[in-house]
Amino acid sequence: MTTIEFNSLLVEQSKSLKGFAYNLTRDTEDAADLLQDTIVKAIQYRSNFVRSTNFKAWMLTIMKNTFINNYRRSKLKATAHKEIVYTSTNKHNSTETIINTKELQNNIDALSDDYKLPLERFISGYKYQEIAEEMNLPIGTVKSRIFFARNKVIKSYSNS
Repeated sequence: MTTIEFNSLLVEQSKSLKGFAYNLTRDTEDAADLLQDTIVKAIQYRSNFVRSTNFKAWMLTIMKNTFINNYRRSKLKATAHKEIVYTSTNKHNSTETIINTKELQNNIDALSDDYKLPLERFISGYKYQEIAEEMNLPIGTVKSRIFFARNKVIKSYSNS
């Protein structure tokens, strides 16, 4: 399939894709973002489309999976943030300790990029494998950098 044919199919399906995106998100802006993410992924993985299959079904599957992954990332982001806060407060053994989010972010920003980038991606909800692929690193390296980064942030926070 040529690029022109593929793009033509994308344009043809964009209206129904937009409707499906809205049904998933129930928000106009989120639906537009989801549609954009879906189109980018479709273009990126264009070579995986089998010409004799249903293009619309392929696009809807990409959209549904993107929506699910984004939802999981947002849940994971909240969980990761709570984990850092929980670990920090338990480090002090004080239930009255209030974590200053700005101070926590400053401690993250103070890390070298080797540690900061994987931690930020992890907090944003990316999976270890996704971070490893993006940074072109072995998954074990990503896991250890996130572990050490988390410990450095907690240590920095407890020293302040």
